[in-house]
Parts: sequence; C-alpha cells; structure tokens
Amino acid sequence: MKRLASALWHGKGLRHLPIAVGADDAPPVRLELERAGHAPLDVSAAHVPVSMRPLVLGVRLDDARRDAPTARCTLAVRDAASGARLGEITLDPVGEVPLAAGTLSLFRTVACRNATAPAHVRRWRYALAWRHAVRAPARGDGLCMSAADLRCLNVYYTWPRRVFLVGAAFEGRTNLFPMDLVGRVSPDDFTLALRATSPAIELMERSRVIAMSAAPAEHLTEVYALGVHHRKPTVDTSTLPFDVRASALHGLPVLAQGFTRELTVRAVHRVGSHVLFVCRVDAERGRTTRQIAHVSQMYAEWLAKRGRALDRLG
Repeated sequence: MKRLASALWHGKGLRHLPIAVGADDAPPVRLELERAGHAPLDVSAAHVPVSMRPLVLGVRLDDARRDAPTARCTLAVRDAASGARLGEITLDPVGEVPLAAGTLSLFRTVACRNATAPAHVRRWRYALAWRHAVRAPARGDGLCMSAADLRCLNVYYTWPRRVFLVGAAFEGRTNLFPMDLVGRVSPDDFTLALRATSPAIELMERSRVIAMSAAPAEHLTEVYALGVHHRKPTVDTSTLPFDVRASALHGLPVLAQGFTRELTVRAVHRVGSHVLFVCRVDAERGRTTRQIAHVSQMYAEWLAKRGRALDRLG
C-alpha cells in the first residue's frame, strides 16, 4: 500500500531497460519516415536524438532527396521480423543541419501511439509518467521533460540505443562519461547530443576531438556510476574501475579493452536543451562482445511475450 501511495504521489518514469547487445546484432525494429505524397522511406540507419527538451529527433536525407519535409510527417516503428506496426511518432519539421553526406532534418515530436502494450497498461503507466513529469521540479530534475515528450521518447526507444563511454580532454582537464544519445547517420557523419549544462562540452569544443568506448555489459554498475561525471569539470581517470589508456590517434581516455572510436568535430549546434556535435569518424578499433544498450520496457515485454526475450541486465 505504501508503494502504491508513493507511486500515486511521485509518479513513475517510463522505463528504458538496460540490455546487452552483441557487436553484430541488428536492431529488432526498423524506422520509416512517412510523408504525404511520398513512399515510406526506411531511415533505420539515419536517425539520431538531438534534444530532450523539447524532444527533437534528427533524420538524414540524401542530397538526392532535397525535398526535405515542410509539413507534418510520421516516424513509424515496425517489427523487423514480422513487419507489424509497433507505433509511430508524429513530427513537425523545425530546421536542418548540414552534414558531409546530405542533410540532417530536425523534427519536433508532437504526439505518439504505442502498440506494444494493452490500452489499460499504457493508460496506467502514462498516468504515472504524467505525475512523474509534474513532480520533476520538486525532485530537482534539471531537464524537466514534458509528459508528452516522455511518451514519444519511450516509443523512440523501441530502437535499442547503445551506450558508450565518451572520452574528452583539453589543457590538463579530462573526462569519461556514459552516453546513449549518439549515432551514425552516414558513413562519414557521427553525432553526439550532450546536455548543454555539461562541463565536458568545453573540452570537446576546444579540442575538436572525441573518443568513444563501447560500454561493456559486465560492468553495468560501474558504467552507471560514471554518470556523475557529466557534472564534473575534470576527473582522474587513473582512479576509475576500468583499465583506461590513451587512444591511439588523439590521445584521449578510452577503455583498454574492447571497441573504440575516435572522432573529429566538424560542427557544433545548440538545439533546445542539448548541444549537438557533428563529427567525422577517424578510426575504429577492437570489439566488445556484449555492450550495454537501453530499450523501452513496454517493447521488451512485447518481445518476451512472443518468445523473443532480450538479454536484460541488472
């Protein structure tokens, strides 16, 4: 009874579960951009999160498709195995960012539909999420996303988002922190969206280089503990519970074992609550067998009911 009373008062967020994904695992869903007068466009390899408040998503369009959306459109989520429509997010175009290959069209999320849970389950969880959003200022939540954006984000996380440890350094200051708001949108374009209040932004802007390490699933607790580094101007990487080394190309902190990626910053854009780094991929090395990723709890439950349970962590 106390737990129920607490949930009713404080609410509860829409969970994104930690799971383990293999180096070669393909996402179990595909994403399609639906626009009036156009055939659905598969954008599974060309989408990234850009801002959390307001919630803005980016979709790359090739130069051959310069007819960028100017009116409301839809990002549809389909099960890759069956083609079943699992939900959709209604989008309004709000701008664009140039890339080395094509253009990243920016979309503000407007509404969504989630078909991965029964209506009564969705209503209950959405009610708790609404209360959770209302109570965000009292909790000291610096982001304070709206309930509508939280629902859209939960649909977006039917696509498992891999977690990386991002390494940055400049003039004696160093940081290493976890992120999942990252993604490749073309062979030559990789983006990271970092909350605008993070001190690491200065390191990344001034050095113009970034390193990434795939977050190993066997170190879930330790990876999550590094979340506090988002608020620190510098950290001593020699005290971390990982073996950390300098990356081969840019000399930035990376895990000594597993997959690493090194980037050069091409451009920086401020969009809503976040700063978007558009980067060139300089080098990729190694392999991480089981990497942490985040996925919508309702979608994970949908898969489990069909005998396709994900490799859950924690």
